Order: sequence, then structure tokens, then C-alpha cells
Amino acid sequence: MSFPARRRDRPSEAPPPIRASGSTSGIQTINPNETKTVLTVNEPGQNLLLHCWTDTCQMRFQIICDGSNLRLPGSLFCTLDLYTDGYVASTPGLSLLKYNATDGYDNVFIITFPFAWKQKLEIKATNPTTSARAAYASINYMRFL
Repeated sequence: MSFPARRRDRPSEAPPPIRASGSTSGIQTINPNETKTVLTVNEPGQNLLLHCWTDTCQMRFQIICDGSNLRLPGSLFCTLDLYTDGYVASTPGLSLLKYNATDGYDNVFIITFPFAWKQKLEIKATNPTTSARAAYASINYMRFL
């Protein structure tokens, strides 16, 4: 099977617009018993990869799409709960990459299953501990044009 030769007398078609985008929070300090928005996306999109990091297994992340919490049955977005529920690095869709019960050590999970928002995505972190802790979030997503 052969393909027709490309015509050189006309310019090639322009590539489609790139619709992938990303945002990162930088490391944020979350004080004891504080809830803080660590990441906001103010355009419609769909998740490709959401990465959440913290230095305590007790930090709770909320993923809020257009004002509604994204939840999984039986799990909160907290590395301690994910660990207890049996999530590991190879779990598809929601992977617990690092877990450590000792404060001050990395705790990381990623979400690769698609979820969409029409106007606004917020990632909030709640610190239930008695000392200031750190949290970080980043997302790669497809923009809806």
C-alpha cells in the first residue's frame, strides 16, 4: 500500500491549537486547623493529571469543581485515608505515590481519571494537625475553547 505524494505547491495545513494547559500552586504553608485554597483555575477544563503533595499524612485536600466537591465513595483526598483504603502507586486513576505516617516527610497522590469543570476549579487544603504544615498542588488539563 502506498500513500499519495504530498503536494508541494500548497502550504501544509496549520496544526490544531494546543489546548493543554497547566497550573501550579507553589508550596503553601497551612496553619493548624486552617483551610486554604492552594490552587485555582478560572477557565473550563478537564483533568489530565492532578498532583498533590504535603508533608503530613493528615492533610485533607478538597477538589471543588464549579462549587461542588469531587469525592470518591469511601475515600477522602488524604494520604492517610488513601493508604488505609488500600491505594498504592499502581492503582489506576488515583495513585498514592508516597505515604509516610511521620510528619515532615513526603506524602503524594496523583489523580489521572478525567473530571471536568465549566467555570472554576479550586484545590483546598485543610490542616487538622497542631503545627503548621506545607501543601502543594499542580494540574495539567485540557482547556475547553
